[in-house]
Amino acid sequence: MFESIDVKNGKITFCDMGDYLKEDLFQVIYPNDVIVDVGWYNGVHGFIILVISSFDWENPVIKYVVCDETKMLLVLQKVIDKIAEN
Repeated sequence: MFESIDVKNGKITFCDMGDYLKEDLFQVIYPNDVIVDVGWYNGVHGFIILVISSFDWENPVIKYVVCDETKMLLVLQKVIDKIAEN
């Protein structure tokens, strides 16, 4: 599912290409301790994309909830592109 994502200068630390209806799907770490995390959450029946800074998981910098896989991939790439600019 994540084959088309260009992580730029990030390092993929987790990628589960199996059953996508689980919480942990994809994670990329960037310089300055920025993490992009994607998971599926049944409670919202959708994907959640989080941007975490300095490992502060309680206070995400960005949080998107997307119900469609295609849209999730588009939003994820836009988020990564923005992070790579900085």
